Amino acid sequence: MNYFESTLRLRISSYDLYRIHQHLDYFIQEQCKAKLPYSFSIQPGTGNDTYILSRTAQAVGVPGEVKKSVYFSEGQEVTITGTIAAVRREVLNGRKRETCPPSEELPDFVKYRLDRAGLTPHHVGVNKMGSAWKTEIIPR
Repeated sequence: MNYFESTLRLRISSYDLYRIHQHLDYFIQEQCKAKLPYSFSIQPGTGNDTYILSRTAQAVGVPGEVKKSVYFSEGQEVTITGTIAAVRREVLNGRKRETCPPSEELPDFVKYRLDRAGLTPHHVGVNKMGSAWKTEIIPR
């Protein structure tokens, strides 16, 4: 699997996760002229800025971007731990809505998404962390 890794600095406090996500999403869409799947990790900077390590499936075109590769073999176990945004899209009263599944439905929701991605989860643990969900996934 190939991916692209880059480091960015935003002048937003590292505690303002919503604004960081909003700015990063807008930046990636503007650079690539398309919506791309991405992941990111936040490190507090000095003062009111934040360093972001982002990973995308396609090159964004920022200075210092590095192409990396990782290879998996069938049957290999991989542990994935991270904070996810679990959103379920549904139609209510003729209008499209995005809602977060209730906490008791989250493990099944995550397993369904992994299955669609071609992964067979061995264990899925979901813990609530503030306003985000921490999910541990160990695919087979």
